[in-house]
Amino acid sequence: MDLTFFYPQSQQALFTDRDYYLSLLDLARQALLAGRSQHLAFLGPRRIGKTVLIKEFIRRSLATGDRTCIPVYLDCQRAPLSPEFFATYYTGRVLAWLLGRGSERTAPFHDLTFQLKEAAPLGVKVTDYFYELDRAFRTSPVDQRALLDRVFELPEFLAQTLDLRFMLFFDEFPELNALSNYPQIGRVMDLLRAVLQTQERVAYIASGSAIGMMQAIFYDPASPLAVHFRAEMLPPLTREDSYTLIEKHLAEVIGPVSEGLRLTIFRWTYGHPFYIGAICERLTEQVRLGGGELTEASVAQAFALETLWQNGRIANLCRYTMEKSLGHARGESLLQLILQILAAEEGGLTLTNLAGRLRRPTGQTRVLLQRLTEVDLVAQQGALYDYRDPVMKLWAACYYQGLEMPAVPRQQILDQLVAEISQRYQRVSSELGLARESQVRELMRCFAGQVVSGSLLGLPGEISLPTFRSVTAYDWHGIEIDVLAENGESWAVEIKWQNEPATRKDLEAFWAKVGQLPQERPWRLWFIARAGFRDSAIRFAREKGMAFNSQQDLQTLAELLGVRFAK
Repeated sequence: MDLTFFYPQSQQALFTDRDYYLSLLDLARQALLAGRSQHLAFLGPRRIGKTVLIKEFIRRSLATGDRTCIPVYLDCQRAPLSPEFFATYYTGRVLAWLLGRGSERTAPFHDLTFQLKEAAPLGVKVTDYFYELDRAFRTSPVDQRALLDRVFELPEFLAQTLDLRFMLFFDEFPELNALSNYPQIGRVMDLLRAVLQTQERVAYIASGSAIGMMQAIFYDPASPLAVHFRAEMLPPLTREDSYTLIEKHLAEVIGPVSEGLRLTIFRWTYGHPFYIGAICERLTEQVRLGGGELTEASVAQAFALETLWQNGRIANLCRYTMEKSLGHARGESLLQLILQILAAEEGGLTLTNLAGRLRRPTGQTRVLLQRLTEVDLVAQQGALYDYRDPVMKLWAACYYQGLEMPAVPRQQILDQLVAEISQRYQRVSSELGLARESQVRELMRCFAGQVVSGSLLGLPGEISLPTFRSVTAYDWHGIEIDVLAENGESWAVEIKWQNEPATRKDLEAFWAKVGQLPQERPWRLWFIARAGFRDSAIRFAREKGMAFNSQQDLQTLAELLGVRFAK
């Protein structure tokens, strides 16, 4: 199948890492071929690489030449979300991929008459299905719920009729909730659950950028789909994988990229693949149009242009994300004010401090913060609320101050802006501790049964470091865990990267938070504090068997495992 339109070669060439998530998808495919349906959900911020992950898996799956397991890609953001039009879109996409034409422009397949013609070679039973669907459309009024019931049954019907399997990929899955606005439909997730419970030849793969909405769908025990999907958070790239992506972008232009240049790009972008791509494209333009050597100053200028110029790629993404997210939240004027206040703060703010700035009761402020958390603009870290994404925070700070540039500035002005945002950005990033969370996840992915002194983790004797199949951040209904690592043994990690030692109250809050997790399993709790621990906190950790260490112990453990942290 020609994938040029669906997944261009330029995108394929830049695909980096994600081996673990590709393995999960392949395991789901193998299970499906063996007669077991496993459903997956991938969560992550916009442009973190969810869609490319799906497309890369589809490419690899098709490259095997196996036509017994058919991938079907559905872009829910582009799908028409009225029941009648969605029905023809859905059946058209399934039929197009079945016939090997899903990677092409599929507009003709969204017409039911065209579907009838294309389905004819598949046999009488399949043709009869589409004739029955046509009759359902011709009834007046159309029974919308019965119609969706019918079309959601199509993949299983085709799989049984033609002895096949289907993997259905729903990109931006939460958009389907718009179908619930039609009274006949009710909750569309109820309908989907009823369908997938009866299907054994179809696997469903969902992805979504609205993390709060995805968590409500797949983590909330009250959700119809809560126990039916395994959900995975797609993190930014590790430092090593970021380096690989940087090389792919820049090697053709400047040859091998120096360690210093790669590290500088990684520090500005936190391993976000879209941010890396935007900066590298800007650097490529600088070299090809102006010549000269790339330096750390060049990276800072590229970041400033992409983030502060109103046509910059990072600026456009931040603006789109904020507008899209606020479109899902009520009370936009006060929400904008909260975002403006947080953007001006180098660190986060407590609920009490923010309520004081807003001159609103803490109860009302808490509700507003919950709305911003649900649409993924704000995250809670301990007692502090702040932007989830430090790059967006920097963009918002400049945007609210009127520093967004309508045109590319003169070099003198650009130098001034670079100096200002460099100072602010480095302070913000170190205080947030977000880079440390990424580094701890990177470190735990290197656990592979090594036996180390328990003293490095505040534990007696020696400890074997387990190999984890999943190491991610976790956020469910306001319960945020900095690192959640799972395999036969499950670890939950809290990181306090502040200048004050951790207190007993900090550890008690972490203990209580883990106790609220929906999964019922034994946990190994690990608390990392940059400035160490007060005596009462150490006593509590030892009473509970909790692992704990400081920045120095963490660095020692990393060096022991051969992991070198960026300073």
